Amino acid sequence: MLLTTEVSVNKRIAILFIFLVSVLFIFCEEAKVAPEFTNVSVTKTYNNCDINSDSCAYLKFDYPIVKMPSNLSVAKQLNDFINSELTQPLFGDAKYDSINELASQFFNEYKEMKKEFADYSLPWTLEKNIEIKLAGSKCVSITAMTFSFTGGAHPNTVFTYTSFDTQTGKRITIADLIDSIKINSFLQLAENTFREAKNISRGKSLESAGFWFNEGFYLPENFIITASGLTIFYNTYEIAPYALGTTELNIQLEKLEPFLAGNNINYWQ
Repeated sequence: MLLTTEVSVNKRIAILFIFLVSVLFIFCEEAKVAPEFTNVSVTKTYNNCDINSDSCAYLKFDYPIVKMPSNLSVAKQLNDFINSELTQPLFGDAKYDSINELASQFFNEYKEMKKEFADYSLPWTLEKNIEIKLAGSKCVSITAMTFSFTGGAHPNTVFTYTSFDTQTGKRITIADLIDSIKINSFLQLAENTFREAKNISRGKSLESAGFWFNEGFYLPENFIITASGLTIFYNTYEIAPYALGTTELNIQLEKLEPFLAGNNINYWQ
């Protein structure tokens, strides 16, 4: 009788243990769920003007709203970043909490321009397009494009490329990603990729090809983790005159992997 009771108790303990392990496994898997997002489009015009006319000012913003029921804190961090990109001002150092505040400032500047110059007829444009390029359980990559024209010789376009750790919400930097011991070798790989993209031979200086690397080749802050590797982006005027435009470098994962620090290969799994 005593033996039967002990067996019964042990069986119950085993069942309880299996149950707890199963719950823990499910919880961990839920925490690793990739973020979901909904795309939103907002257009605002000055005095309801026709955006195709020569005397109109308008804003057009396309952006995602991130949803992560299993990690609300990270979802908030990602949405706060997106909002900061959307509300980045064109004029001055003011900070805005919403698209409406930014639009009001933009239209006020346009109104003042038209007041100062009665025959002013140039259109003003502010467009922002934010996209999630990679939404994984380990990494989220976001690109933000700002296109603006407020008079002048040409419009301006600025891109921001950013990757985040999905579990912590922390922005991933090159220093985080690449083994510090191998950073110089990685820079050489990036420079070789740059030269190949621009058809610049190894024996030719980057400066003689029109690029501003007077103190040596360097990486920009702009990069994202992609499904196939790493994309590095230089904005207009960052390393060359306007006429040479932007530069995008793509380094495939098989070339990148030997330089990664720790378990960073997990960002691609």
